[in-house]
Amino acid sequence: MVLASNEFARRADGAVEIDPQPLRLSWPLMGLISADAHTLAGRLTVSARLADDPTDRKMFAEVMLAGKMSLTVGDVAEHFAVAIRNAAGSIASKHSAEQWLSGERRQEMIDAMAKAAQGVAFACGMEILPPYELEITSPSLNEKRLAEFARARSEERAQGQMAHLKLAGEVLAKFKEMRESAPDVPAGVLLERLSPADRGSVLQTLLAGSAEKCEQQTLWAVAGPNLLRIDARANPAKVETIALPATLGPLRSVQAGEIRGQRNLLVGARDGVIVVSLNQLDQTALYRDSSIRSELGFNRVISCGGRIWGCHGEAGLIAWGIDRPDEPEVRIPIPVDAPMVGSSGMNTGGKARRASPRNLQTIDEQYAIYSLGGVVKLLYGTIPVDLPTTNSSEVIAIVPETTRLLIVRRDGCMDVMDRATRRIAASIRGAGKTNAAAALPWLGSVRLVLASDDGPIDCVGLDDSHVTRFTSHHSDLRAISACADQVAAVSSDRQRLIVWRSWESTPAAEIHIAAMVRHRVADIEYV
Repeated sequence: MVLASNEFARRADGAVEIDPQPLRLSWPLMGLISADAHTLAGRLTVSARLADDPTDRKMFAEVMLAGKMSLTVGDVAEHFAVAIRNAAGSIASKHSAEQWLSGERRQEMIDAMAKAAQGVAFACGMEILPPYELEITSPSLNEKRLAEFARARSEERAQGQMAHLKLAGEVLAKFKEMRESAPDVPAGVLLERLSPADRGSVLQTLLAGSAEKCEQQTLWAVAGPNLLRIDARANPAKVETIALPATLGPLRSVQAGEIRGQRNLLVGARDGVIVVSLNQLDQTALYRDSSIRSELGFNRVISCGGRIWGCHGEAGLIAWGIDRPDEPEVRIPIPVDAPMVGSSGMNTGGKARRASPRNLQTIDEQYAIYSLGGVVKLLYGTIPVDLPTTNSSEVIAIVPETTRLLIVRRDGCMDVMDRATRRIAASIRGAGKTNAAAALPWLGSVRLVLASDDGPIDCVGLDDSHVTRFTSHHSDLRAISACADQVAAVSSDRQRLIVWRSWESTPAAEIHIAAMVRHRVADIEYV
């Protein structure tokens, strides 16, 4: 008779077959309480065998095989389990968790459980043998240690932040002296004059220090029918839903815009545009286009030349008179020969699409600029004119700067347009594919934040060669926005917002917007 791999004994034809080899038996120890009220958990492992005596063999058969044809290793372990757990529970309360975990009293617990196991073994014809192995932990003590460690790190971080801010003030003061002695020299040029080893720390300090002095901006987002006001500086982040009229369909974009000297949010929807007063959020104006029959929407909206302009994925460029919201007064359709471009848009599934107006941006009170695939168009009045460029790569962002507009292309190259002359002043070679871009304000100028499809966001200066990175486990980010103290990006599935402090490389917050409002994020903007 051959025993199965998990059997220790079996009856057959009036005989009992028993494995002569010692067993390794193991028992989990759960719910133990130490003298200082911490929970203990662990595992005891011992060896066991049948005692080498006919009387013991007979006792084993009567006790362990009573009413059974077969006895598994698990059955043997279960026979000992109650006695071992009771012994562990009794001895655990005699000493602290620290004593048990340090090994100082471990042998005492082993002896107590071994004695209990030997008593059970004696009554069923078996023997308990060394080696005795005891693993023991304390979940509650571990939690306490982690909490103490986190508190200590938090205190260190707070002290470090105070020292950092003090250093930031000193560096800013010194940098200010340098700038005052050379007022026409851009901050990036001064940064470039430092040694490469010092640039990173100085830039980080300057970003942190200048962020402290700047007015904080609010992060706004649109998701489905929701306008969201997000405070990512709070811990945890706060997300407030602002109710807007739903008559124009789902929301597609959000930007800041000035109308008659008042700051507003310009919200692009599926069938029109909503102007929201920043001073009174329930005060809105709706600009509709009854001719639109599309599931796409207005991907960007501006105020220019006494009109509200929006660019639509299928309808083209649309404009309303500021006081005539019911029907557009200008429609500039998409040219029939518009090129095909790849899309990362949320409505096209990443497939090629015919280029449509995008990246609409104000140049001054009368002129605007937008892109159509790789073509850049100037808009004055109602007539768009091509801006001469040498690069046909798709434009993915037009980023405003004080005296310039930065035209960022899919291949990473960038055209720099002078606002005053409205001409390309320079072209900068790119470093690779770029998905999204935004401006990070910095000492009267900006640094560009550029997202690629391989994950990190690069932060580059216009007048220096230093590059910093914002990292996360996300890649192929959809949209970016930045203010003096924060950078925010939309994840590739448009369900989450990732937020960094402008001077730190790792995220300060990740906000699952889709879980809160049941819609994906279409656009974000700091205002």
